[in-house]
Amino acid sequence: MTWLTDKEWKQHCLVGVATALTVSGCTALMDWLVLTQTSVGAAVPGRVMAGTVGRVVLIHAISSLPLSLLVVLVIGAVTARLRVARPEGVLVAACVLIVGVLVGYGSVAQKEALQVGPVRLTGAHLLVATALGALVAGGAVHLISRTRWRTRYRRVLSVTATIGLSLYVVAPFLLRGTPLAGPSAYHAPPVAGADRAPRPDGPPNVLFIVLDTVRADRLSHHGHSRDTTPFLAELAEKSVTFDRAIAPANHTYPSHASMFTGLAVREHGFGGEREVSRLDGEFETFAERAHAAGYQTGAFSCNPWVDHAQNLLQGFESTVGVWGTWRWSNSFLHHWLFRLGVVWPVDWIEVDCGAAMLNCLAADWIAHGHRPGAPFLLFFNYMEGHRDHRPPRAYRELFLDEAGLERSYELERDAEVLVAADSDYWIVPEDSIAKSDLEISLALYDASLRYQDDRLRELLGLFEQGGLLENTVVFIVSDHGEGFGEHGIFQHHSLLYDVLVRVPLTIWVPRFPTEGRRISTAVSTTFLHDAVCAAISGEGACDAEALAERIVERSSAGPVVTESPLTTPMAERRAPEFGIEPGTGILRTFHAISDERVKYILASDGQEELYDIVRDPEELHDLAAEQPELLGPFRAAMKAWLEATRPKHGQGASDAVELDPRQRAMIESLGYTDTDTDTDE
Repeated sequence: MTWLTDKEWKQHCLVGVATALTVSGCTALMDWLVLTQTSVGAAVPGRVMAGTVGRVVLIHAISSLPLSLLVVLVIGAVTARLRVARPEGVLVAACVLIVGVLVGYGSVAQKEALQVGPVRLTGAHLLVATALGALVAGGAVHLISRTRWRTRYRRVLSVTATIGLSLYVVAPFLLRGTPLAGPSAYHAPPVAGADRAPRPDGPPNVLFIVLDTVRADRLSHHGHSRDTTPFLAELAEKSVTFDRAIAPANHTYPSHASMFTGLAVREHGFGGEREVSRLDGEFETFAERAHAAGYQTGAFSCNPWVDHAQNLLQGFESTVGVWGTWRWSNSFLHHWLFRLGVVWPVDWIEVDCGAAMLNCLAADWIAHGHRPGAPFLLFFNYMEGHRDHRPPRAYRELFLDEAGLERSYELERDAEVLVAADSDYWIVPEDSIAKSDLEISLALYDASLRYQDDRLRELLGLFEQGGLLENTVVFIVSDHGEGFGEHGIFQHHSLLYDVLVRVPLTIWVPRFPTEGRRISTAVSTTFLHDAVCAAISGEGACDAEALAERIVERSSAGPVVTESPLTTPMAERRAPEFGIEPGTGILRTFHAISDERVKYILASDGQEELYDIVRDPEELHDLAAEQPELLGPFRAAMKAWLEATRPKHGQGASDAVELDPRQRAMIESLGYTDTDTDTDE
């Protein structure tokens, strides 16, 4: 290059590299500090912390650093042509501007907004801040370059560049062997700890596993044509499986609250009344009962709605907000790759919804967190079934051909199905989504369930390796289902059709294997509370069939009722755009009764629906008008149930939910943009 001497070229490169490392490093450091704080109540293993550093460095190595060098080349050429004597200030300003936009705006865009204390920053705010930062940094360096501090400044740059380049070399080794190296490639490390196991004749351990947002009809052991749950199918051959388990509600926190307390939504009020924004502390959860009985209790939640802010984790002495730690997998690079339509072939660019990180932290708990000899009750919430349904590529390939695979990434980038429908808050205008795109979104859901099934196999394998599974009762259930356009609803809310409330439920006791019993009786997952309490108290037999009979007995004492007692605030605002008047359509509340053959739905305006779910499993043919004589017994049962289940919550539940800023950002990234006290998950 004739326009720059070798010495000038080296200096320009040094300035560009060091500046890129400094700017992107500071941005990464801030992001890293924010994300580490979201690991609520948990000491994250050192290897995972090191992995976050390695991941950040590698991401910048393939994005901001090459871009900065390109900036150096272009600006260096321009300044040489203009015969600028000391171009350092211009180079620094340009690098700050380019890298700031690349890193900062990409990070904000994928999270929708960035909460810094009381200040809420959007992309526009960040662009202005980046421009101002570029001017300040460039001006400061330009002034320094004209003083006697110039030599020291360049020495500092040399040291910075050397440290940065060393990190680039070390980064792959830091990342290796952690969940951040790519969910499809990660395998939780084997654990050993037979000497830590509770006595085989002591109280049984309990694993309560919630597969969030999983509908039963998409599981292979419930008749789905795709092999989405091979492990659960294997488990069904030696456990008790319920074919008609019904969730108490169609969304997260009321359903969890009911399973944890054994109360109907109408009784505990959380998610059932607008003014009740958290679970009342007066209600005893099975975790509190276990803790009082001497159990070591812990919760690992990938769902930000199942957290201390909602008081759902009362009784758990240690909690891990995996919903925070799995965000370490995300980066600004994901945003730009998707916007540019690039599917990066490197596994560690992929992300999941926390399953790999959850298993990593569970392995660490088994190896270091479990108190030797103590019985334990652990709660796990997996979120792979929840939107946005972004399974690893290897799992997409199981259910999509090449064209469908490519289109699946386009749907993520363009948000035609995965986000656009949700922005109308589960209102799907007729013919707004192409049938082929809907099929791809269902395939993504199936792929997510298959990936989650493999992680579930791994989780239980970890407890077996640690010698902790033999004397353990395992409950596997979902909190609600998911809609994909059925009855005009995308995702989950408002309505009470089976796609939203029929969920998987399996009870497995390795110590007392059973020959794959299937129970066809309709049961409410609310009464899992009774089975868990029976297991930890030692009341009666503790085999899977005995525990299942407790659930059947409680469910048979009255109708199996599901509730949708609140309309969503966003739906109330958006419904008029679709011609939905107040008190009609989804702007109503609903209660439903389910049994083995029939589903009865009662809306708040008095409209009734009746379906023969054996002959009409999709609930398309309403029998209420054709056979009104069948409605009488259901009307009487619903009236009796409403009279028997009076609200029991007190003043302790009326405090507003105060969400941590990072928790709010996480919730919004899942598609819930109303995160005030009337929030809608």
